[in-house]
Amino acid sequence: MTDNESLTPGLTPAYSTGARSHGEIFRMIDALFSNCQSCDRDGLTDSPGLTATQASWRRIRRAGVLACLVVCTHMLVAQEVVVRATRLSDQPLLSPSPEDASAGIFNPAAAKVGSRTILLTRDQDKAGTSRIGYAESADGIHFTHAAEPVLKPEEPYELHGGVEDPRLVKINGLWYLTYTGYNKKDAQLCLATSTDLKHWVSKGVILPAYKGTWNTR
Repeated sequence: MTDNESLTPGLTPAYSTGARSHGEIFRMIDALFSNCQSCDRDGLTDSPGLTATQASWRRIRRAGVLACLVVCTHMLVAQEVVVRATRLSDQPLLSPSPEDASAGIFNPAAAKVGSRTILLTRDQDKAGTSRIGYAESADGIHFTHAAEPVLKPEEPYELHGGVEDPRLVKINGLWYLTYTGYNKKDAQLCLATSTDLKHWVSKGVILPAYKGTWNTR
């Protein structure tokens, strides 16, 4: 058998595993599903009338199709992704500011709202306490940082360490913010919600520290 011959009866040599685009792989998967349907049209289905040989042929053909589907799926997820990034400025987007962000502004969550780019930032003071700040930009480069944070440490599990490392997702019109509540001892995953990214309602700790065995194995 040559390299161009199919290992699966009823399939064309097009299912080789060379480098292919996502579009090609999706077309291959579609053809494989069509081949599965042809098994039914050809009478290669479970039926009392099948001989032992026909039943064996059906199993071989179906197994071959499924094997090729597995290969195509692997090709799809294993595609090399090349990212080329260009630095747009030699200056930071945001710099430390007095009071709440005197030690630094970093580790933001980002969202696109209409034509504006919104950043929820971790603002840390020189005492090591963090707050969630708010910044927005019309061009994604020049940001205006709000004077007041949108989320401050208020609960006992947030005191002294603060609220850190915001992450955002929008579901059915509501923004969900996960962040770390840190009291200089325990770092716990917390949740807050908002409709405008500025006014947040705390929902408390959703993943407590040192509870259960999820982080011990």
